[in-house]
Amino acid sequence: MRIDIRIAGLPDYAAPRARLAAQLMAAFRYEAEFSAWDGSRCDVLIADIEDGYGKSCMEQALQSGICVLALSGTGTFGPDCVLKAMTVAPAAHWAELMASMLQARSAA
Repeated sequence: MRIDIRIAGLPDYAAPRARLAAQLMAAFRYEAEFSAWDGSRCDVLIADIEDGYGKSCMEQALQSGICVLALSGTGTFGPDCVLKAMTVAPAAHWAELMASMLQARSAA
């Protein structure tokens, strides 16, 4: 299944990890397109909750019903309706979280 993964407000060191996580979605039978958030519809948004732009994008995505993976370097996380991970977590962990979000959404 093809999915669109977008990123917003990630620190420079986290963007390559997000790209790798998108590639690892193949292990869950997802073919992921990866790009920066532009406000348009996507399947998953990976946003840094500690960045002003990332937080704003996360709020917009939630209003649109988009799955959000909120990242934090300090453990400060957003609302309970998003899945959360540490910014330094392995890309495989991010991929697992995204796959579980997408599977839960398709089951609902």
